[in-house]
Amino acid sequence: MPHHIYIICNKETKDIYLFGDDSKRASEYALNLATKQKVNPKNIEISIYRKRQNSSQLVKDYSFLLTDTVEEWTNRQKLEEKMTMETNQNLRQQFKNFVAEFKRFENIVFIDWHNANGSSNCRVNYMINEKTGELHISGDLGSAVFYWYGKNTWQNIASYSKNLGYFLSKAEANSEEGYYDETKARKELEEYFSEENWDNQDIEEDLGCTRSELIDRAMECWNKYGTGEFSSEVFDEDRTVEFLHDNDIYSAGHTVSARERLWAVGLQMILERF
Repeated sequence: MPHHIYIICNKETKDIYLFGDDSKRASEYALNLATKQKVNPKNIEISIYRKRQNSSQLVKDYSFLLTDTVEEWTNRQKLEEKMTMETNQNLRQQFKNFVAEFKRFENIVFIDWHNANGSSNCRVNYMINEKTGELHISGDLGSAVFYWYGKNTWQNIASYSKNLGYFLSKAEANSEEGYYDETKARKELEEYFSEENWDNQDIEEDLGCTRSELIDRAMECWNKYGTGEFSSEVFDEDRTVEFLHDNDIYSAGHTVSARERLWAVGLQMILERF
């Protein structure tokens, strides 16, 4: 399953169009509906779902109407790309003096990625089974096992790491589960209810509180079990969590760990050199 699913919905006809990890095709199709098929932009909704790590479950990240402008969506993507690029540049400095040593045994490729001075700090061992599309990572930065279930060269797998979300979605065992950030979780809620054009009256009718109060109540129910999920106690009369789940909000605030990013950056740097 792809890491992201882009869903275009014609709210007037109820037609739904699915796109995998292809935001460009999704946005082009949405524009085509509005320009060539003359669909009112107010009736075109774009939703982005992501695959929950180590699970087939999809969680909605956010959605918006085409009238919220494609420019806003494009600017969001550019900002995210800029932040990712800056983060990767900083992480690359940790591998500044690293070298890669290769060993091959038939379909198995071993790559020892380590500091040229012999230090074991941040050392990473990559083992790739090119016949089965299997990647094992071990070393000073933790461990993980990834599967693509098909023939893939080590170069193929290294190139997949450029799309961090897709790459990490293939991990079936991972010592670095990332972490959940409270500030990010709150921001995701605020953006969701803002982009969904919720007004206070809608929420007050359902829950008897304002949007701001809903978010405060939701955060009180957030990450109780270290999973980033919104959960409530048994027989809890507060309907906040139920309301969130009814609107496909199950968790928030997940942040990829620095070690996971370093695994990907290491593969990218090795690919650039060989």
